[in-house]
Amino acid sequence: MVSISSSQVTALGQESNQLQEAHPDSADEIAAKQDEIVTAWGNLKDKVWYINLLNNSAFFHRHYVKYLLVSVEKEGIDSISGLDTNFSAC
Repeated sequence: MVSISSSQVTALGQESNQLQEAHPDSADEIAAKQDEIVTAWGNLKDKVWYINLLNNSAFFHRHYVKYLLVSVEKEGIDSISGLDTNFSAC
């Protein structure tokens, strides 16, 4: 697995600026590649945020179902107010 940090992406940006100054004839191409890197990094961070959101949601639902099952075992289905036990629509 490859590990990349924000500081490494920032360092690439600084190196890109230095390369643009050192090679003005290729500055547009270098800047375009740097824009691609910044965009890809932003997309990656967005995907990681979304994956964490899904994992947190799955964690919550797993434990909520366990809570409901324990409640049903201890006190019976009638003790869970507001629970729709009609599963025919599923």
